[in-house]
Amino acid sequence: MLKELCGDDTKLYNFLSNYLYLNPLAAISKKDLDILTEEAEKSGNFRPAVDKAIFEAAQNPGEKERYINVIQNLASKTIHTTEQEKEKIEKEGLTVRAASLGRRI
Repeated sequence: MLKELCGDDTKLYNFLSNYLYLNPLAAISKKDLDILTEEAEKSGNFRPAVDKAIFEAAQNPGEKERYINVIQNLASKTIHTTEQEKEKIEKEGLTVRAASLGRRI
């Protein structure tokens, strides 16, 4: 489906295929949002919790404001964690790009 949407634009397809889930429903954790948030606090990986909050917001439009607050809180924590990681990397004398590459490998 993504290939169809992107047509002949291979750069767009390559970009989106790295950032979008092929099957979004399967990618959303079955765990409760509170549990995902606790796990994120420990691991520093907030993406599963953010994904779950966005999914829950779409499923529960009556609670939109609640989920907006949750997403904003998680985004703030993600930024804070990223800034701390960047400072640590810079202190170690690595560039952010090199460290990012190292994590991907």
